[in-house]
Order: sequence, then structure tokens, then C-alpha cells
Amino acid sequence: MSLPAKIHRGTSISGILSYADYLIRSSGYEATRSLINISGDGVNNKGRDLMPVRAGVFARGITINALPVVYGGLLGDEEEAISPENLLAYFRSEVIGGPDAFAEPVAEEYSPAIYRKLLREISNMSEIAAIGDKTRHR
Repeated sequence: MSLPAKIHRGTSISGILSYADYLIRSSGYEATRSLINISGDGVNNKGRDLMPVRAGVFARGITINALPVVYGGLLGDEEEAISPENLLAYFRSEVIGGPDAFAEPVAEEYSPAIYRKLLREISNMSEIAAIGDKTRHR
């Protein structure tokens, strides 16, 4: 009897940050605010080192927000379990950054967390509210 092959999985936060940065730079548009949202259930354990990629994103004025999926018993390097508290702390210290950056944990269902995330992002956009006010008073 043969055992099933072990699938080597991993999380490349650096890879998705690099790709999102590329998409923003090559879009052909110039925004007043650039934002990358990352959702994940593990630490960066595959691909490039996260810190230089993250620094490059910040250098271009891009904010990184996150939706860390903090259901219990998540797997990380060497298949060890990462506690929800440690995963949230990791996203807060190693992933997010920029003006008004935050990590909104997904602890039960995805939809309410996305809703909370969108409200936080919109409520922090006072410059858009000011533009809207100027437009209404013309």
C-alpha cells in the first residue's frame, strides 16, 4: 500500500504584493490613493523575502490593508499551527502599512469582515468627501 504524496503548499504574500504593485504601475491611471488588499491564512513562507517587496510598495505611496483569516489551527512553516492571535499580530506587524492601514480579521464569516473593511476604508477617505462637497456646491 502506498501513501498519498504530501502536497507542499505555501503562502507568498511577497508574490501577490509584487503582482498587485505591477498592476497598479501598469494600469495607465494615476490615482490620488493607491491601496492593496491582501487576504490570507498564513505567513509569507514561499517566494521572495517579504520586507524588500513591502518596502518598495510603501516607497510608491501604496497602502496595504489585510483580511487575515484567523480561524483556529492554521498551518504555517513546517506545518506548525499558528494561533489566530499570532496570525493577526503577524499581519499587523509584517504585512500592513501606509496611511490609515489596518488588518480586519476574518474570524467566522467572510462577508461581514469584507463589509467592515469597506466601511473602514471609505470612512478614512476624507479627501474624497471634500471633493464631493466641492462638486455639490458648484
